[in-house]
Amino acid sequence: MERRDARRFEKRLLARIWCRGKSSLTFIRNLSATGLFVIAHEVFPTGSLIRIEIDGWLSGVRLKGRVVWSRRIPPHLFPAFGGGMGIRLIEAGTPDYRTLLTPNSH
Repeated sequence: MERRDARRFEKRLLARIWCRGKSSLTFIRNLSATGLFVIAHEVFPTGSLIRIEIDGWLSGVRLKGRVVWSRRIPPHLFPAFGGGMGIRLIEAGTPDYRTLLTPNSH
């Protein structure tokens, strides 16, 4: 049974995340008005605060969120299965972000 209320949109967007003084490149796999799923080699524990910048979209969309779940995958399995995090957005009401919530944008 689906636990999410918000409609999700499948995307492939390059993003940079910051957490605990570290920065890494990730890919956003899907997003909604309330959260997003990022594919990442380095995942952070549940409850971690995350800053996100979506690259290449206008001047960059900046978001803040909190990790609600994470799945770490051994490096040799990453290409097949990927690791990632579900992030609930704390700040996401910008017009640029809302533009991404359409089926045909990027």
